[in-house]
Amino acid sequence: MEEKPKYNRRKILAFSAIVGVPALLGKFFLSSGEKVARRVAALSEIDFKSLSFVKSYSPLESKTSTRFLLAIAKIKFKVKTSKGHNTRQFADLTEYAPSGDIDLSAWRLDKLLEASIEERERNTKNFYIRTEKPNQLTFEIKKFEVCNAEGKSVDVKVSEVKEKARDLGIYMLECAGNDRYSKFGLMSASKWSGIPVSEFIAEEKFQGAREAHTHVLVEGFDESTNTNWNRFPGLVESTPGASWIFTLEELKKHKAFFATSMNGEDLTADHGYPLRLVVPNFYGCASIKWLNKVTFFTPTDKTPTEQQMREFSDRTNQEGVPMLYKDHRSPVVDLASVPVKVEKWYDNTTKQNIIRLIGLTWGGIDEVNPKLKIIITKRKWIRRRSKHKGQGATRKRVQVVVEEKIIDAAERVNTLSFSHWTHWWVPPKKGRYYVHLEPVDDNIVARRLRRKYYQRMIKV
Repeated sequence: MEEKPKYNRRKILAFSAIVGVPALLGKFFLSSGEKVARRVAALSEIDFKSLSFVKSYSPLESKTSTRFLLAIAKIKFKVKTSKGHNTRQFADLTEYAPSGDIDLSAWRLDKLLEASIEERERNTKNFYIRTEKPNQLTFEIKKFEVCNAEGKSVDVKVSEVKEKARDLGIYMLECAGNDRYSKFGLMSASKWSGIPVSEFIAEEKFQGAREAHTHVLVEGFDESTNTNWNRFPGLVESTPGASWIFTLEELKKHKAFFATSMNGEDLTADHGYPLRLVVPNFYGCASIKWLNKVTFFTPTDKTPTEQQMREFSDRTNQEGVPMLYKDHRSPVVDLASVPVKVEKWYDNTTKQNIIRLIGLTWGGIDEVNPKLKIIITKRKWIRRRSKHKGQGATRKRVQVVVEEKIIDAAERVNTLSFSHWTHWWVPPKKGRYYVHLEPVDDNIVARRLRRKYYQRMIKV
């Protein structure tokens, strides 16, 4: 009788399937560590000369509720919305990050504005507006009053300030209410001309008031009948009142100035013509427009805060709503950073797509060139078994860190404008990713960054 073979075809195929299929699948289902290693290796082999620019687009906002989506759907950049105190005009931040340029460190806004009139006009048009010119301001402000607590006052002609005005450079302003509802478009940078406040009050005619007092109250014209007209969805209702209290020391420290022009032209009506205060590194609510009065005084423990200071208290890092000035903090802009553009590049050598994220960094009066780390996460649903019998498993959405790395940031000349940062990235797969930044040093004050205030979403 013929002996049967020990291994027939069926057994051989079964054995091959058991051994070979996992090995084959292993090529497609790599461990997370192997995936990261491959992406890092791909980035280290980038030859920038072989890259071809494909396209660029703006990041999306990380909030996806129906109310939120309906609100931001109405946002149009460079177009005024609503009227009066509720006017908004949002800036397009992508204009501060040119597309297709490998070396962003060579790009400077001041050089761009010096290049042509068209660029200056474009920059002015892109500057955000928080409140339009009051409709009760039917006359031109030709002088403003400077007085002290004793009732002595001096009228200063606006023309006198303009005669002493000079180019002061690039400065950035951010509205305290700048958030994802505005696509972070309530901040802008421009080239300003004017006279520093410290230089203005150093004049001999203000010597007595300057030496006798430690603070100033700056006021602007803000009377409008369009107070509750067509409020923009998602934004906080504005109230009349334009005044703020400053110490003389902080005005000097933050290089505050009386502005007379933007980009070589007189201020526009909505930006405070003919004269406004600009306090770099303070939230924009403190930069009073349509300036008409400056008062020297020394506050007491019972001195109240101004209406505008109370209105913006929840957006300027105050504890509650300070009713007394002694309890009010200076509205300093902490170190902040936000992604403003996503670029897709193609590597002709490795035949793969590479993503570059571009963002802006600003704020932080004491941190000129801080180290920031970028954190890219992906949302994932996980199943959790119930501890109680008879109850099924529950689902929970968690943030899984895909990448965490110190970014390449351009050196900032000062903390009063902004700088670029870039991050090259090879996504592990298609999908939605969430990007935010944090300072490497835990001692740096960055309250909004640490609570992911400027987090944005990108689709790959």
